[in-house]
Amino acid sequence: MRTIGIIIREARLSKKMALSDLSRLTKIKQDFIEKIEQERWRELPEYATVAGFVKRIAQCLELSEDRLVSTLRRDYSIDQKNLVPQKEIATGFIWQPKYTFFMLVAMILAIFTTYIIAQYISFNSPPSLTIYKPVENEIIKSRYFTVEGATSPDSTVRVNNQTAYVEKDGRFFTEIEVGSETKEIIIKSVSRAGKETIKKVAINVQE
Repeated sequence: MRTIGIIIREARLSKKMALSDLSRLTKIKQDFIEKIEQERWRELPEYATVAGFVKRIAQCLELSEDRLVSTLRRDYSIDQKNLVPQKEIATGFIWQPKYTFFMLVAMILAIFTTYIIAQYISFNSPPSLTIYKPVENEIIKSRYFTVEGATSPDSTVRVNNQTAYVEKDGRFFTEIEVGSETKEIIIKSVSRAGKETIKKVAINVQE
């Protein structure tokens, strides 16, 4: 069986053409023509490009384009098994870079969503309130007494309706006046959302 490589080589030699001559006439690299004659398909461009080369070679050598392309299809398929490469069937899960991207986006969205939810809950929850001084039933022997404690940052604190100074870390203090009639200290912390936490501490004033 005469293959396409043999047909082209015999036709070229019958016209006493060197590979360089055929290359010059067809504008195809000499190396490509030589590989077509030797049928080294794996070293050539894709099938469609090779078919274009064969048509130009057929014109220069006065061969039938259709017959030569048909022969190419036969011989090329024998070497490559299939004209169109078949995609390999995956036998298992293969990690791809796009999965990493999607995973990072999902993680960022999850962190952002968690942060927003936490901020919403914090904003709409009553502020924390801890009283350091006075302690329950503490004996007070001075007319003026300093109340100290801690609350949620950005909250406002009032002690017996007197505004206390709140530091950036939430600690607060204020000095209030007490008398024998003062039986308890009322501390109220109000958040920016208007949520309140109130604590009462019983005291015993002895002037």
